[in-house]
Amino acid sequence: MEILIAIGSHLLPLISGILAILIIAGLKRLMDKWGIERSEKVDSMLDNYVNKGIDVAEVAARKYFQENGAKLDSGNKKAKAINVVLEELKQSGITNVAEQMITDRIEGWLEVKGHNPGVPSNPELNGESA
Repeated sequence: MEILIAIGSHLLPLISGILAILIIAGLKRLMDKWGIERSEKVDSMLDNYVNKGIDVAEVAARKYFQENGAKLDSGNKKAKAINVVLEELKQSGITNVAEQMITDRIEGWLEVKGHNPGVPSNPELNGESA
């Protein structure tokens, strides 16, 4: 019995060190996984808010045209879309998102949908707005 106690007293620090390393590695892996999942959720949320911002800006442009008989310039539409996205993010508790990133996403979305950023389309002729 004394031999087991002697062996255990020498192996216990080694075993506890190994267990500590394994636990730390496991926790790091879990935190990385949570970080990736959170990042994916934020990314998806940002895409949804960009689409919402573009929709709001397009509706505002149509309303402006109906009321004034003139197009709302693309800079004002982009600013409106960016403000909507920033406000939605703020309400969701997400801060410190770079405005340039939002602008890039908006312009990317417009290019995918066949619009040219900065070149407004004619909503009366084709039923939409840039």
